Amino acid sequence: EHGVYGTGFATVPVLITALLFGLRGGLIGALATIPLHMVLFAAAGVFDFRHMAHVFFPEAFTVIAVGVGAGVARDYAVARGAEGERWRQLIAATSDAIVVFDAATNRFVDCNGAAQKLYGYTRDEFLKRTVLDLSADPAATKSEIGNIVRDGDTFIPLRYVRLSDGTTVPAEITATKLSQGPRTLVMGIVRDISARLRADADIQAARLTAHTAKAVANATEVER
Repeated sequence: EHGVYGTGFATVPVLITALLFGLRGGLIGALATIPLHMVLFAAAGVFDFRHMAHVFFPEAFTVIAVGVGAGVARDYAVARGAEGERWRQLIAATSDAIVVFDAATNRFVDCNGAAQKLYGYTRDEFLKRTVLDLSADPAATKSEIGNIVRDGDTFIPLRYVRLSDGTTVPAEITATKLSQGPRTLVMGIVRDISARLRADADIQAARLTAHTAKAVANATEVER
């Protein structure tokens, strides 16, 4: 199923406000699209609990992630100068995992506490690794890095990431290219979507159960 207008419609203005005004602009821009999204869902006659859980909330989270990702990237580029410490304090308070790596070497150069908690590595351990080490699909990740360097940003709705204990979890990733002198960095915001996928599976299972029960009831009625 897809949303009424999809995330693409909303991400363009959100990206613009994020790049102009940073994290605050990106977050405000993303939140401002939610009422419009609700109105369009209602106008289409599909604003019920199932669509909210299965379509509306995932799309809203996606737009917010794009706004936050682009805004933080913009703030990061500005803050690497005199306000570097302020930026560190900002991402330290962010609940989503944020990592920064060198696009040429793929080696991590920074991460926040949420990333350390998600992956199970300390900051020093992060800096000894590459983004490919933490991907369950290194080839796809390497290809995506090339796309980011070329296009400037990307949104990956599903990519399994590898944790320190060797297990993998499904993640939603928003990545943005940053320029730091001659270096090209990539900032990624990684969100564990395990709970969302489980909720989606529960919804699908409930729908299948209801469909089966209805079919059985109809068959019983015909036999009578």
